[in-house]
Amino acid sequence: MTLEQRDDILLDADAAVADLPQVELDADSTFYLLRGQSVWKSGMKIDGLFRIYSGNGRFLGLGELDRDGKIAPKRLLVVRDKS
Repeated sequence: MTLEQRDDILLDADAAVADLPQVELDADSTFYLLRGQSVWKSGMKIDGLFRIYSGNGRFLGLGELDRDGKIAPKRLLVVRDKS
């Protein structure tokens, strides 16, 4: 198989956690979350872990609510842009 063929059959990084609830963040919140900061999103009432996505649909990692009701990063992915 070529590298391209291998890449085509790989599952997305979030496939293993597809059963967890999903939260989408705006660009500003994504910026701060990726730097390890908790961010606010109104209406959050999820217990336990959830998947976090940027506004453009990029999987960022897993999060959970902290005591203040903010989204705290639990495990984030490092994604390098292909150049």
